[in-house]
Amino acid sequence: MGANGPDATRTRLPRGGMLARLCLLAAALCESNAAPSLRLVQMIFRHGDRSAIHVIPTLPPVHWPQGLGQLSAIGMQQQFAAGFGYRQRYGNLVGWTYNSSAVEVRSTDVNRCLVSAESQLAGWFPQNVSVFPTNFPIAAPVWLPIPVHTVPTSSDSLLRPFDRGSCPKYTAWRDALPTSQTYATKRAETVPPATCRKVGLTPPCIVSGFITKVGVLSGLPQLDIATLWQVVDTLFCRSQHNVTIFPWAAADNNHVLDYLMELESWSMYSEFNSSLARKLTGGNMISELVKNAHAMFDPTTNVLNLTTVGGGRKLMLYSAHDTTVAALISALDPNRFGMTASPPYASAMIVEMWADQSLGSAFFRLRFQNHTSTTTPNNLTITDLVLPGCTADCPVETFARLLSDVTPANWTNACKIQHDGVASHSVGTTSASVVVVVVVALLALVAVGAVFFYRGKEMRQNRHHLIEVANDYDMTESFDAAEAEEEEV
Repeated sequence: MGANGPDATRTRLPRGGMLARLCLLAAALCESNAAPSLRLVQMIFRHGDRSAIHVIPTLPPVHWPQGLGQLSAIGMQQQFAAGFGYRQRYGNLVGWTYNSSAVEVRSTDVNRCLVSAESQLAGWFPQNVSVFPTNFPIAAPVWLPIPVHTVPTSSDSLLRPFDRGSCPKYTAWRDALPTSQTYATKRAETVPPATCRKVGLTPPCIVSGFITKVGVLSGLPQLDIATLWQVVDTLFCRSQHNVTIFPWAAADNNHVLDYLMELESWSMYSEFNSSLARKLTGGNMISELVKNAHAMFDPTTNVLNLTTVGGGRKLMLYSAHDTTVAALISALDPNRFGMTASPPYASAMIVEMWADQSLGSAFFRLRFQNHTSTTTPNNLTITDLVLPGCTADCPVETFARLLSDVTPANWTNACKIQHDGVASHSVGTTSASVVVVVVVALLALVAVGAVFFYRGKEMRQNRHHLIEVANDYDMTESFDAAEAEEEEV
């Protein structure tokens, strides 16, 4: 067309316009073939350093500032340092400032875990300026409150499924452990000669005798493998805080204490040493990990969801205990990825979800954080783990399939104990039901008896009244007959 036609209104590209278009096209092609990107981080971590939970009767008492089982100042520093280190690693994904739609935090309803979560969050999202107004009447802290969610311990099937009574079937299985062949074999193992001598035993000595001797020295003569942790934990906490422990435990750089800790770790992991135990404890967390991944990446459509509440999450933090982490590790791999020691303070199981929208795929990368320095925040010791039967980049659906045997479809139902085909929700439910039935039956009998009693009383009163009325009439014989008939009934 001419100058007044449609071409007159078009913007003409300069001589390099075609090249620009080619560059944009190339960029789009490159983006479509871009490497997968990190989309979600889920982290299950142990609380930080704490005070002892128990007291050893034969050791001098200790004044713990916040009482037994509470997070210490060192524990707060550990978690803050961990949070700051994770910030450097995952800040580009999570964001450098707190966003409630991107971050969700849950903790067990235990002080040391709640405070650990808050301490770590302070490291994740440190504040340069106070969120309080400048005219605040007191010195305003440079701190941002962040919500930490929890549920009562008695109903925490996710982070404390192993608590007594939470899962009846698991509790029954664990209660049988002390009389199992596994424990009998462990009790019969030979203790290193030097370790025997440290506690006053003549070699050779075996584990059962060694533990009994430690119990006597500790003022706890009934000590056994299942309860050994109470002494070991207390000795460890005291040693970490430079508080007096037994000379025999501290000798040769805590040689005996190290051996006791090995026994305690063995005991803890033994509580997850069956497919049933793994399914009823760590398996529930595996279900949670997969569910959270599916909220972001739908395997039926292979589409990333970044808009809804579930899809918008980028960081899921779970503040819990060594047993929580150990249960998850055991459920992921019966051989625990070669780990033998209990998860240390502030350690974490990290599950990263990576996704490639163009390929319609998502996969997990498993990592374990095993060390946190309180003086060097970036000094995290993170090890890559590989799920047995999968690769380092394990597709989410493959991950779920490989672990389906230890993933309960319905944890509550899986925890029920069957009694002659009838499921019991909790230990002692059957006996309690019998008691209820008996009580109801007795109440029914009492009610029936009361009805007959008052009915009989009313009939007798009516009889005497009628006899008085009939005195002037010859009706006594008729009433005697009526009374006899009533007694027969």
